[in-house]
Amino acid sequence: MFDPQMKYYRDEPWDGLAMIHAFKADGAQDEHIGKSLVPMTEAEVEDYYRRTLTLDPLGVAQAEILRLRGLADSAIAPLQDAVDLDDAREAEAARLKTWKRYRVALNRLPEQPGYPTEIDWPALPS
Repeated sequence: MFDPQMKYYRDEPWDGLAMIHAFKADGAQDEHIGKSLVPMTEAEVEDYYRRTLTLDPLGVAQAEILRLRGLADSAIAPLQDAVDLDDAREAEAARLKTWKRYRVALNRLPEQPGYPTEIDWPALPS
């Protein structure tokens, strides 16, 4: 579940099961990284997901939503920039709407009847 487009942190102290924090690897969210957070290695992140996947279906769903939101946020940002600068091509404006619809769908996943054990995941835009 490690995503190279993200960087991961944990709280200090940490019990090994509490939620971890993920931020964009490009530094765009660095101002949100508190001084008390400790960077995690890829192995630590994978170990965390391996242990929590079997323990907490809600945590698994939230982690996957967070990962997919990171992908959506990364796709939306440059498209939104083009729109904000009145420099968007028609295809870019259309892709922006598609990615925003996807992000809205991710935000609505907890409203599904079977959540978090049965989730009808939206299709990732192409």
